[in-house]
Amino acid sequence: MGADLDKIKLFFKLYSLLFYTPSQDLIEEAKSIAIALGEKWIIDLLDNTPLEKLRQEYTKTFSIRGSCRPYESYYREGLVYGNTSVEIKKYYESKGYTIALENELPDHISVELEYLSLSLDKFFMNRFKEWFALFVKDLEKCSNLYHKLALRLLEELEKLN
Repeated sequence: MGADLDKIKLFFKLYSLLFYTPSQDLIEEAKSIAIALGEKWIIDLLDNTPLEKLRQEYTKTFSIRGSCRPYESYYREGLVYGNTSVEIKKYYESKGYTIALENELPDHISVELEYLSLSLDKFFMNRFKEWFALFVKDLEKCSNLYHKLALRLLEELEKLN
């Protein structure tokens, strides 16, 4: 069972990287994790998509002008940095978690996945699943690349019950 938990943690870590602003270091780390998990399609995706194209896709999809917001508060309250962000920050603090991603809001998808990769917090995972399904639907309209990634993550989340 320990190996399974380690794999789940790695999976969350991989997706925390994939849903964050692309950089060369981040891509290399994501590829390393994808190799360990046997996620060959992700390695192929990252190898065959230039960094600049990944950055453009990220900006197009998640910028203020984009229609997909990678924040839980958007899906719960219809705005970014609402009460949900504050609640989550307090929750992290109560669990001793410090946000590792500089200048990012506590309810950004990558921050939430990073937290799950470290904790596998059941309560938080259920909370994440609630809004993530809505996010996946929005991604279908915003980005083929991120929608494909989100569908794979959703598939794994559905197995964890």
